[in-house]
Amino acid sequence: MLLRRLAAEGRTIVVSSHVLAELDELADRAVFLDAGSSVSAERIEAAQRTERGWRIRALDAQGLYRALVESGIDAARIQKEPQGLVVPIAGDDHAAALLAQLVRAGIPVVAFAPAVGDLEHTFLDLSNGLDAEVADPGTDGEEDR
Repeated sequence: MLLRRLAAEGRTIVVSSHVLAELDELADRAVFLDAGSSVSAERIEAAQRTERGWRIRALDAQGLYRALVESGIDAARIQKEPQGLVVPIAGDDHAAALLAQLVRAGIPVVAFAPAVGDLEHTFLDLSNGLDAEVADPGTDGEEDR
């Protein structure tokens, strides 16, 4: 692809898009903007560490569900989708530990991946945080006069 070739030549390429799934495949780094200013690296890192959905598929779907509940995941938080089960996991370390636990339990896992890409997850988490920062919970949104 042209963009990858140019990047391999050491060129910087700036792409602006709302199609985060495609950017996830292309981008080595990303900058998020909030009201015209770039979001701090600390906010981006914090957003990336938050809990996110992981899609898991196994040859034995019922066994997978039971193993997830036995691992301590609240059954009410397990979402059933045609592509598998989606469970909330906080961070790659916890995801790796859960996968290892499922394999040790004999669950034939055939797919285990984040339900959304890194950029989309980060953007959605930042968006939720931005809403919380804009509105003060102790006010109705109007300034004191």
